[in-house]
Amino acid sequence: MRGVFPTFLGWYLGVKPWEKSGRLYELLGIRWIDAKLSAVFGELPLTRYVPGESLPWAFLTRKLLRGQYSEIVNGMCALIYIGLVLVCLWAGFIGLAAFAGLITAHHLLILPIERYKRALAEEWLSHPEALNDGPADAEVPYLRTADELKHWYFRPFSFESEKLYDRIGVGSYRVFVFWLTGMVESFADEESRKHAPNQIKNPGIEQLDQFELGTRTSETVHLIGILEHLPFALVFIQKSYWLGIVYMLGIAYLNMYAIFLQRQHRVRLFKVLLRRAQKQQAKA
Repeated sequence: MRGVFPTFLGWYLGVKPWEKSGRLYELLGIRWIDAKLSAVFGELPLTRYVPGESLPWAFLTRKLLRGQYSEIVNGMCALIYIGLVLVCLWAGFIGLAAFAGLITAHHLLILPIERYKRALAEEWLSHPEALNDGPADAEVPYLRTADELKHWYFRPFSFESEKLYDRIGVGSYRVFVFWLTGMVESFADEESRKHAPNQIKNPGIEQLDQFELGTRTSETVHLIGILEHLPFALVFIQKSYWLGIVYMLGIAYLNMYAIFLQRQHRVRLFKVLLRRAQKQQAKA
């Protein structure tokens, strides 16, 4: 992928020499923060390379690509919220500006965390003798039961269909997401791209189940995003602050269409997963 922006992005995403050991980030407390966040999401934090130990190449590659995507998305979010800080300050809404500043700081904090994890992954990948042919997932994926799948909110409602979401323009948002994921994957070789986390390639039922579960996590994140923007929207509407209202409409589009995209994915997958779960339950 060519162009000024992809070239800059490729340079930015590369782990710099002073980052490679990860020690600087550890001195800043990033290792402790990463461990706490990993515990919240039920993941094992990536450890430093140790001679004699081994990890799957596919697992490390997926970590690397996922970290790059997360860093780009959170960097974009930080820029959006810096803009929101300025919009609030322009109108004299000091309290809202401080709140927007906290949201900005949250997204900025993700950047060194992802760079730290990628530094560790690249350190492992630089030792071919420490790599094995294990799976990309550290653990065997858990297949959910029919009852776990049929959550009242996350299961597709009767009126939902792929065509419905296509009619309201989800396709334009999907193009943006695919462009972004494609750009991240373009910096990896062809073999590494087979393990990219954002698209399903040659999926089995376990991968489909995990992908659908991921849509629920993503939707929850964007629902929280909508809730945290309500104070801004209420004040801007009450004060007829049109610059703020337009800014909120832009952020609302990003969150709502991210939710619509996740629900469209779920419409495609839900019946297949539920049928599998019901057959498994009938055999038990």
